[in-house]
Amino acid sequence: RRLGRRCCPLTLEPFRDPVILLGDGHTYERARITEWLATHTVSPLTGEELGDPDSRRLLPNHAVRKMVAEILPRDSILSPRSSETPTEP
Repeated sequence: RRLGRRCCPLTLEPFRDPVILLGDGHTYERARITEWLATHTVSPLTGEELGDPDSRRLLPNHAVRKMVAEILPRDSILSPRSSETPTEP
């Protein structure tokens, strides 16, 4: 599959706004990980406790955003079900 690791592990959709969760080092879609952190105190992938406020910080992942943009046209990335029908640039 062309998108590979360019999809959020929680939504399985191509990233639109990828961020790194400092507590586990993994990249997630900002909206989805923000929802997760509102009700959980552990990493969704590793199960590690994220008790320290710094471990819950999110940093933009510009490299992943660029990789997705190179594969999918901007309109495709912004459409709701873009991973089901990716278009060629």
